[in-house]
Amino acid sequence: MNICSICPVNKSYLMYEDAPMVMLLTHLVEKYPLYTEEALKHKDTYKILDNSLIELGGALSMDRLVAAAEKVEANEIILPDVFKDGEATIQSTLDSISWLKEHNLLGKYKLMVVCHGTTKEAFKKCFDTLEAMPEIDVIGIPKVMASMPWVKGRNRKDLKDIFMNSSKEIHFLGSWYNLGELLDLGKDVWNRVRSADTCLPSLDVIQGLGFYDDRIGTIDLEEAYIGLTDEKYREFMSKLEKAIVQSYLHVGE
Repeated sequence: MNICSICPVNKSYLMYEDAPMVMLLTHLVEKYPLYTEEALKHKDTYKILDNSLIELGGALSMDRLVAAAEKVEANEIILPDVFKDGEATIQSTLDSISWLKEHNLLGKYKLMVVCHGTTKEAFKKCFDTLEAMPEIDVIGIPKVMASMPWVKGRNRKDLKDIFMNSSKEIHFLGSWYNLGELLDLGKDVWNRVRSADTCLPSLDVIQGLGFYDDRIGTIDLEEAYIGLTDEKYREFMSKLEKAIVQSYLHVGE
């Protein structure tokens, strides 16, 4: 699994350090030239562009998403989804695919869509429907799933019977509670999930939290935090890498 660490705009250069993949946000591309300029410096880094649903309370339009993708030379885009609503997400995905076809852009970007559902049955129905769409390359499992009462141990690995044998690549979006979820995935899930993104390394440095400490609130990616220094961030990431290796070696499948 590749970890995409999401940092505030003024520290966005840190996201590219030892990272084959990064996650970028559409609204930040639109607002901050510095953010875009940094992305263009890293031609060989695989760039995933998020639709900013969580940050703005709703996914941005395909027009804005694709315009931002052009600016940063994104490799992959996350199609507009509807938070916690599987049926609406399926319809939004179909509409987005139609939009790409109409604009002769289908195939230009790898396509991810985020799976939703407030029950396991609804989540599986959404997942199976998305998996059947040949245009979709990656299915994202949102962080909110870890908070569902039917997901054991607050860990998305409990959904592995749904995604382990999928023909699609899998991405974990964000971390709802803490980084311990990723450390406790086990080898089978760790090897199956292509990538995960999270702003918790930055937030944990700012708040002085450990891997298993639940986050306090969230991070404002447009703010410059005095406590988030390059030295502290790099030290945290070094410790996280070591913890991941140890967990991979010792957490059973």
